[in-house]
This record gives sequence, C-alpha cells and structure tokens, in this order.
Amino acid sequence: MLKYWLWLFSLMEYGSKRVINTYQKFKKLGITDFKSFVADQLQLKYEELSAENIMRKCSHAGVEIIPFWDDRYPKLLKKIPDYPAFLFVKGNPAALKNEFSISVVGTRSMTNYGRSVVKEVLYPIIKGCEFNIVSGLAYGIDSEVHKLFQYEKVLSAIPVAVLPGGPEDGIPSYNRSLYDTIINKGCAVWEFLPGTPLCKKMFAVRNRITAGLSKLTVVIEAPEKSGSLITADLAIQYNRDVGSVPGSIYNRSSFGTNFLIKNGAYVITCANDIRVLIDGVEFDYDFVMNRESIKNFMSAFKIPDNPENYELLKSGQFILEDLFKQSNLESSLIRRFLTKFELEGILRLERSSKIKILK
Repeated sequence: MLKYWLWLFSLMEYGSKRVINTYQKFKKLGITDFKSFVADQLQLKYEELSAENIMRKCSHAGVEIIPFWDDRYPKLLKKIPDYPAFLFVKGNPAALKNEFSISVVGTRSMTNYGRSVVKEVLYPIIKGCEFNIVSGLAYGIDSEVHKLFQYEKVLSAIPVAVLPGGPEDGIPSYNRSLYDTIINKGCAVWEFLPGTPLCKKMFAVRNRITAGLSKLTVVIEAPEKSGSLITADLAIQYNRDVGSVPGSIYNRSSFGTNFLIKNGAYVITCANDIRVLIDGVEFDYDFVMNRESIKNFMSAFKIPDNPENYELLKSGQFILEDLFKQSNLESSLIRRFLTKFELEGILRLERSSKIKILK
C-alpha cells in the first residue's frame, strides 16, 4: 500500500495536502484496488516500476518511511494543519515518538555570545532531561546545538535534525560528521523523496516541521529578517510556546530575538526557564551539570578539595585571586589552563574575576 501513495506523491502536482485528501477519500469510499481508483477517480495511469524504484532507493539508503497514517508518526506534528504526508527518517524513528521536544533555531552568523548561550542554556537540558532537541544542520546556531551531542558519549536528550532534503544534498559538506553523530544518537528527518533536487522553497517548508515537532521553540540570535523568525511565527500559529534569548540592542543578530520578546515571547536566560515551560517544574541543573566538572577543576588546578571551595565554585563566587592563593601551580600555568578551558566552553572568567563553571 505504501508504495502506491509514494508514487502518487512523486507526481509534481501531488503535494502532501493533496495526497492526504486523496487517501482519505480512498478510505471513505471503501475502495481496496488502488490501481482502478487511480484510473477511474484521478484519471492517471499507475506506474509500478516508478513506485518500486522509490522504495528501492529508500531501502538502499537505510531510510525509514513513516506515512501520516502510521502509529509511529509524531502526534504533535500531526496536530498542525499542514503536516507532511510522509516523513523520511535516517537513524532511530522511535525518537520521533517523544512528545517532549524542544526546537532550537538561530542565525547562521553566530557570534561568540550565541555560542556561549547554546552551551550554558542547553547543555544542562541535554545532560539531565529526556527531551528531543530539534534543530537544522545549517552553519551557526543549528550546528552548535547538535555539536553538544559530540561532547559526551552518554546523554539523556536525543538529537533530531530536520533537513530541507535528503542526505544527498540536504546536508552541508562541513557537517557530514555531525550528521553521523545525530543518526547514531537520534535521527534526521525530511519530507521529500530521495533524489529530489534541493531548492530554496524546501528550506521554508522544513521550518514548519521544526516548529510542529515541538511544544517549545527557542530562538538564539536572529537578525530582523530571518528564517528563525519564520519558524517562531509558525510555532505561534500552531499554538506552541516560543522562547527567545535576549541580546544587545546594538547587535544585528539580536534584533529578531528582542523583537520576539517585545511581542510576547518567553524570556530564556537559563536552562530552568526552558524546563519550567516544558513541564512546570524547576530543577537544580547547576548541581547536575557541575558536580563532576568542579571536582575535575579542583584536581586540575591543585586546590584543596573542601566543601567551602566546592560551594564557591558551584555558586560562581570563586575568584581568580583565591585560585592564585590556593593553587600549587605557577601563575603562568594557571592562566594557560584558564584560557584553554574557557575556549573549550568549560568555564567563563567574568569581569569581576569570578570563575563560573559552565559544564
């Protein structure tokens, strides 16, 4: 049965909406012979070879096909008015059954601020919560979101990448290894048949899937005219929550996010803001996130492992002067280590010389 409807979908004039309407008519009439239905009702000639070729391409690429009538089809996505007739999935399709999903989008022109926000706000979520993290695979914020899943082997959250087209040309060449990480730990999903040439409209179409898969869409850095704002607007149309990370009024990459906040989006400044929006319960993400990191920090800098130092580091109140006083390392080596850890996003040295451990 599936191959018949894929064949119909492959015809230029039969997009998702028309395929869905035709399928519902087919079922309502109680017809069991697809070929006669196509000939009598649609005035088309069914092409068996074409249909089998579609199935063969998907099978050869290890791609699962989830039609809209399948129990595996995401319930949240099916609630939007323009849901796709088919989802093509590489990886673990079971990941799409998780209704606790957060979509995270943002600009390709990511700043250092945006990179830091991704790590500080999202890392506690993927470390301690069984949510799907949905994003694209474009350069910038999208890639940075999924790169979090490369840091550790075992994480609670599951990555889901929404592609404009299939793996043939829907994945930027610079993100092939990231794509492999995603399909090993979660899945990649797209709407169009294998071999469909990539075009500009497919990116806009993809945005509705990104918004439709999640209860919450979070925007991290977006200029005034941005695809991320389109995704946020779609989420609003679908009665989903939208959160936005504020930024400098002087930075073009923050014009869009500040605009969303001004117009009613939830303000996202930490992981707890996301958790409260998803299920209304706050969690002590600092402790979950930092316990091991703080111990490692103490060991690396050779400072006394006592409760007082631990609490100061956990609260972000440990200052550089204390480090120089308590460490057995030379000051030049301490600064070298600090620079290395800061570049890796493990900690941040604030203007007040306070040390804040990020992960």
